[in-house]
Amino acid sequence: MDPTTKQVSWWINKPYQPEFNHNLLNTTFDYDKIKEADIWINTSCEHSYPMKDILPNGKLCVMSGNNLTKRGHINLINSLEELKAQCELSTVIDEDEMIFEYEDELGKRNYSQYIIIGVK
Repeated sequence: MDPTTKQVSWWINKPYQPEFNHNLLNTTFDYDKIKEADIWINTSCEHSYPMKDILPNGKLCVMSGNNLTKRGHINLINSLEELKAQCELSTVIDEDEMIFEYEDELGKRNYSQYIIIGVK
């Protein structure tokens, strides 16, 4: 888990300790109804192939991905333009880039997190 995300998750879920252990909790939903969703969210597009083929037309989409080189990242997003191209939204409502610092066995480095909100 990204260190920033892990810290935020622990902070948010602290009131539920010790009954709630978010590292072990699995979220499930009705997969048969997924295509009926009004809002499509993928906060980790770097872990999936381009979303354009699965996002339905006319739905609100919140998509985010980053350019952090690390294990499990199969689709690095290198710019807002690249994320937009991979999602093929017809309307972009908002977009942003945030820069974070990450450190692992490869050393300390900055990476960019890109987010777009729009309609396919």
